[in-house]
Amino acid sequence: MSVPRLTPVPAPADRPGATGARPSRRVFLGGALGLAGAGLLAAAGCGITEPRPDALLRAQLALANRDVLRLGGDAGARVEHARVLAAEIRRACGTREDGTAPQSCVADPEAAADPAEGTGARELLLDSLRSPLLPEALADGPLREEFPVLVAAAVTGGIVLAAREAEVTWAELTPLFEGADPGPADAGLLAGALAAEYQLIYGMGVAAPRVPARLAESTATSADRHRRVRDEVIRVLDAAGAEVPAAPAGYAPAGGADPDADPGEFAAELERAAAQAWRGVLAEAHEPGVRFFALQAAGLAQAGAAVFAGEPTAAVPGLGGAAPEGGG
Repeated sequence: MSVPRLTPVPAPADRPGATGARPSRRVFLGGALGLAGAGLLAAAGCGITEPRPDALLRAQLALANRDVLRLGGDAGARVEHARVLAAEIRRACGTREDGTAPQSCVADPEAAADPAEGTGARELLLDSLRSPLLPEALADGPLREEFPVLVAAAVTGGIVLAAREAEVTWAELTPLFEGADPGPADAGLLAGALAAEYQLIYGMGVAAPRVPARLAESTATSADRHRRVRDEVIRVLDAAGAEVPAAPAGYAPAGGADPDADPGEFAAELERAAAQAWRGVLAEAHEPGVRFFALQAAGLAQAGAAVFAGEPTAAVPGLGGAAPEGGG
């Protein structure tokens, strides 16, 4: 029996991906200046205020640099993460009117704390996913542009996939709220993302009997981890005294992949829709704890989409050929 396709749930913020050229290939591996050194500075003698890259990306770069240096030839996707993050920081910093780069802006962040000797790839990746550097950086404020949000989520998704290669379970990679107390505006954003989680869980039930055998376990684990995300969001909304929207009984027919003709792409689309919803929360939420949860939830969904798309080792899932508006 043919099952109707699902109506896409809009993200809390409409942030379509732009397309364009990929960043350049240079990798930043050193560490010199602290995160605080990237503040708004007046260029000496010229009165120009230098730009400031997002603190979250600088924190992610510090962690990627640490992992590359520690893991060496086994760093894998972390090399690409360092490259992508450094390139985005250079783009955000731009150039002065005389064409020179503001070095105080583009300089590498201070190296992240090095775990104990003997710490393996598994522990390093988990630390890079949940490091205190990340919520501290998110306390600096929301990310200001769409593209840095996508970069941050793609790097997080890449860490998730690398951790899976290191035999970390999906359950260990599912985010938890830690001390977040959403106000009314953030509660509304979480409710919007919750709608995408409801849709995904329903949709995986549609996809499960249709996917090829190689994806059967993936549909089951996807539904399980997104139920945990759903339950965590409901718990936080309840604790905040906010209204929790109920899941509808079903979803109306809509465009997109046909679950009968291409169930794998259908499942990938569900994950992409959830990732988009969580990127909207990351971009708009006021509470740093909500932004931190959204970052991890977006990365988790982008990693899931890569699995269904046949790219389970993608370095930056969901980034693809995207570039900031106006080039990059």
